[in-house]
This record gives sequence, C-alpha cells and structure tokens, in this order.
Amino acid sequence: MKQANREPPTAPRTDLQGVALVLTAAALWGTLGTIYTWATTGLGMDPLTVVFWRAALAALILGFALAVVRPLLGGGWAMLRVRRRDWPVFLAYGALGVTAFYLLYIYAVVLVGVAVSVVLLYTAPVLVALMSWRWFGERFGPRKVAALALTVAGCALVARAYDLGVVSLNLAGILCAFGSAFTYALYSILGKVSLRRGYPIATMSFYVYATGALGLLAVAILIPPSSPQGPGGAAHLVSMGADPVAWGLLLLLAFF
Repeated sequence: MKQANREPPTAPRTDLQGVALVLTAAALWGTLGTIYTWATTGLGMDPLTVVFWRAALAALILGFALAVVRPLLGGGWAMLRVRRRDWPVFLAYGALGVTAFYLLYIYAVVLVGVAVSVVLLYTAPVLVALMSWRWFGERFGPRKVAALALTVAGCALVARAYDLGVVSLNLAGILCAFGSAFTYALYSILGKVSLRRGYPIATMSFYVYATGALGLLAVAILIPPSSPQGPGGAAHLVSMGADPVAWGLLLLLAFF
C-alpha cells in the first residue's frame, strides 16, 4: 500500500525578537516624561531646548555612524542616498513626527504632568490601528480592539490617572497631549511608508531627525523662550553653557 506523502511538521511561528524589541522600546520610551521633567524642572532648561537637542544629537550620532563608521567598515555611503521623489515624504515625516510631536509632548508634560500626558499619548495606538486599517488594509478585529483597550487602561493605572491629587488638568495641556498622540501616530504611519519605499531604518531615522531638528531650530528662532529672563532667539538653545549634567542628560535622551 502506497503511503501518502506528508509534509514535515513546521515549528510554530514565533515573534520573540519582535516582542523583545517592542518591550525594550517601551522601556526606553517610558523614560521620556521623567527625563523631560528632570531637564525642565530640575535643571531649569527650556522645553524647546530639550527637544531640539534630543533631535539634533540623535541626527549627529546617526550621521556619524552612516558617514564615518560605516565607510570605515567597508560599507560606503550608500545608506545616505535619498531619491529626489522621496524628499517630500522625509520632510513631512520630520516636520510632523519630530518637530510637531516633540514640541507637543514636552509641553503636555510641562502643562499637565507626566501622568496625564502618558495616558493621552497612548491613545496613539488606537489612531495607528485605524490608519493602518484604512490605508494599509491591516485587519482590525476583536483581538486588536481588546489589546488597544487594555493598553490604554494599563497606562491609566500605571500612571495613576485615577488619582485626582496626581492629575492636574488644563485645556492647553490636554490639547497638547492629544496633539502629541496624533503626531506620534503619524510618525508610525509615515515610518511604514518610508520602509515600503525601500529605505533602511537607519537612513530613514537620520533624515527624519535632521529635518525635525531644523524645524525645531526654526521654531526657536521665531518664538521667545519660556522664561522671560532667558536669551532671545536661538541663543537660548545653548543657555545651559558647558554644564556637564545638562549635556549628559541630553546625550542620554538622544542616544536611548
């Protein structure tokens, strides 16, 4: 009797690497509000100064890796090339995902505190899921709805948003927090658009941070600093001088 051909059993598909990356990113991401508060309250730095150097130093670190380290290792400068037709995507990505998002989130932290800012920021996954369903055809089933609901509820509990003694509300701060959620959602969506055009993550990140930093520099030139005693224009971006603690904190923020 002829035995039927059977395909060898395949191991169940796992996404452990992806899960580990998500957890690591979440752990790093969770430090943002605390570092922002430390920089603005503890060290007295202007919020715009903090986010400008976060983007600018990140761009410098990535630029050094792509333009110096990679060529020395024999990789060349191929990862610095961007097709002309793709520049509008990178410019929009930097303007919305870095310039607008960084400003909105740090001012939300300043105005309503870390707890409320984090909870409202984490409405972003809901927006990302809706945009991905609408534009990329991704599924939006009951499991994803439940996961999103648990995400928002978990953030609210961890941030103690139920404690009225912790939560301080004002309209401008709430609008900044919701604006940060929307621009963060766009950051994820535009990132997927860039990756679909064939760009490595390092290339995409370098140009996004660089264009975002230029946008923040333009904002610094156009608007006065938060402190009336501070220097005007872009000069307040270096008002901390050579303070090693301030620069160490900014490098930590940019690198991680």
